[in-house]
Parts: sequence; structure tokens; C-alpha cells
Amino acid sequence: MYKITKDGVALDPKLYTIDEVNRFFSSNEDCLVLSFAGENGWFFRIKYSCRITTGNRCIIDAYSNCTITVGNRCIIDAWDGCNITTGNGCFIDACGDSTITGGEICVVIRRYTNEVIKLVAGQTIKLHDGYGVGGYEVIEPIETIEIGNLKFNKKEIEKLLKQFKQIN
Repeated sequence: MYKITKDGVALDPKLYTIDEVNRFFSSNEDCLVLSFAGENGWFFRIKYSCRITTGNRCIIDAYSNCTITVGNRCIIDAWDGCNITTGNGCFIDACGDSTITGGEICVVIRRYTNEVIKLVAGQTIKLHDGYGVGGYEVIEPIETIEIGNLKFNKKEIEKLLKQFKQIN
């Protein structure tokens, strides 16, 4: 079952369109949180700064600064500044300054440059920012260490320990 919220409160149904038979969702509201985990075959049209989690075989049309997490064989059309995590076999059309982590056999088409990027499974890339600017950089996974029940960035802890040793 899905959940549609804004600011932690269920969104008024008058502010969105949903068709459960044809699996279609649309809203002109920004900053929505759409929890459709395990729901397959949906089409979403969402605006700015939304967070969406859904299952397989979905299509998402999103504006800027969205966080998108999908399963396998999804098509994502997103503007700039989005954070996208996909399963296998996904197609992503995105603008600059987006961060993308894909599964196997995923492809990114870079809007405005038509650059084609074949993602390496599990690797995270960040598209270079700017209109008509191509390219991307590979983001190293953040290695963490656990102390108590808290996780810390391993590189930052090592840096702090080195500084501490220099003081003593």
C-alpha cells in the first residue's frame, strides 16, 4: 500500500490525481514524500524537491532536487540536482548536478549534451553542473566505521586521529 505525504502529514486528495487502475499519480505540489515501495508499474509526474520510493517497471517524470529510489526496469526523466538510485535495467534522462547510482545494464542520457553514460553496477556518479556541460565524476563510496550504535565516515575519523597525534 502506498503513502502520500507532505511535511509529515497525509496530502489532501484534492491536491493530486491518482488512478489506481491505470497506476498513474500526478501532483503540482512540491516537497512531497511518495512511498510506493513494492508497488510496480506506476507512472509518476511530480514537481520540485520530492522524495519517491517505488518498485519495478515504473516511469517517473520529476523536476529538480528530487530523491528517487526505484527498482528494476524503470524510466526516469529528471531535471538538475536529483539523487537517483536504481535497480537493474533502468534508463535515466537527467540534467547536471545529479547524483546517480545504478544497477546492472543502466544507461544515463545527459540532457542538453546527449552524452550517453553506461553505469557500472553499484557505482555512483555525479553529473557535472551547467547547461550544455558534459561529463561526470565517479564518487567513491563512503566507508564507515561503527562506534557504539553510531556510524562515522572512516576517512574523517582517520584525519581527526592524525591531527590529534600531531597535537600530543
